Amino acid sequence: MPNRDSSHPPSNDCYDDDAGRKGWTLFSSVCDVSIQPWGFSMPLSLIAEKLPLDRDADGVIRVGGTRVSLDSVVAAFLEGATSEEIAQQYPSLDLADVYAVISYYLRHRDEVHVYLQDRQALASRVRQENESRFDPSGVRDRLIARRAQQGIQTDAATGR
Repeated sequence: MPNRDSSHPPSNDCYDDDAGRKGWTLFSSVCDVSIQPWGFSMPLSLIAEKLPLDRDADGVIRVGGTRVSLDSVVAAFLEGATSEEIAQQYPSLDLADVYAVISYYLRHRDEVHVYLQDRQALASRVRQENESRFDPSGVRDRLIARRAQQGIQTDAATGR
């Protein structure tokens, strides 16, 4: 712990090696920030952190190195969920990452809304392509008929 005694002279010395030295560790350097010229200690480092958002191979923006999408977090927030509720809903997310994503959304609403609209348009196109290749009408009836047919074949094979 840095010496906070007022008789300790101010020092802003930083060392590459922290072996046996007192001070705050910042990115593998030790800086003695025990007394600042204004008489305040400075336990916080004001360092920009990387946003916990990454784009995957399919172009989907994921949060905190998880499979949870930006779409999911923003949708939950817009539905009124708090950061804590979102973190509970998605246990793989860190609460700090949820706060960071919501902060990003609030500062970049227009860009995020364009991204979300593009994602919705893509989902709609994919759905239409799939429906044009595979007729969705009567799917339930076909599955029930197939299941019944398999049941008859299973009964015949077992002799029941």
